[in-house]
Amino acid sequence: MSLKLLCDENIPRYVIASLTERGFDVKSVIRGVTDDAVAAVAQKDRRIIITFDSDFANILAYPPSKYFGIVRINIHPPFPSIILAALQRLFDAFTKEKDFRKKLIIVEASTFRIWE
Repeated sequence: MSLKLLCDENIPRYVIASLTERGFDVKSVIRGVTDDAVAAVAQKDRRIIITFDSDFANILAYPPSKYFGIVRINIHPPFPSIILAALQRLFDAFTKEKDFRKKLIIVEASTFRIWE
């Protein structure tokens, strides 16, 4: 079973295409959707949120324990090769839904941090 991902509106198409090519079950939201609506879809569909939005790193507003995983990409500038390499490292390290469940993962250029 492939991981079920929900890409926020700020995730570039090349990232979505790369994740899809790698066999992930990827769904994306339309432009203008609120963070709360993104969170609700993720909960309803049991998907891991992938976002650049720092609001999702606010554990008071979006407690990781309520989600199937939140992956906040914190890479600046957002060069495609760096983003894709960082996500590759993350998905090589975590391969199962349970690896993400109830966690906030901050992905940086050369590492990632986990909040439970």
